[in-house]
Amino acid sequence: MAWRYFSEASFPYKTITDHKDYAQHKLIADFFGYCLWSGSVTTALNSWAVQLVRRDVTPGFVSTELICWLNENKIIRPAYFTL
Repeated sequence: MAWRYFSEASFPYKTITDHKDYAQHKLIADFFGYCLWSGSVTTALNSWAVQLVRRDVTPGFVSTELICWLNENKIIRPAYFTL
């Protein structure tokens, strides 16, 4: 609420470029030992999903187990529509 205390001041809004955002995202992931989502992970995740569906076809079970697999392998999960 900057306008409440500094009503006469103007704050310029600076956008962060995609490159800077991605670079910072990568640095933070590397620091904690995680890797970012990539196409190579897709095939491994798909094969794991096939094995899960053989046990139970409930969407809640499959999605929960896939997210657990991503956490165990320290992979940052993709966007909702990708998963």
